[in-house]
Amino acid sequence: MNRRQGINELIVELQKKLGVTSIVISHDIPGAKFISDRMIMLFRGKIEEDLPPDKIVNSESAAVQQILRAETTGPLTDDFKD
Repeated sequence: MNRRQGINELIVELQKKLGVTSIVISHDIPGAKFISDRMIMLFRGKIEEDLPPDKIVNSESAAVQQILRAETTGPLTDDFKD
């Protein structure tokens, strides 16, 4: 087990054991899908998507799709073009 996976499993274990809600900010999409009941993705400071992890892949948002596909071009990078 790698360190990232161990941390994600620890978060899930503590959520169940303590009955708590956790807010995790991450760019690790597979890890976020593993530990979450809902995934909220932000774009330009606003909520772009708020879905269960198994539904996020079907998002119609180009920004969310760019993140999920780890693409280097798209709406997230358009702001940085000259």
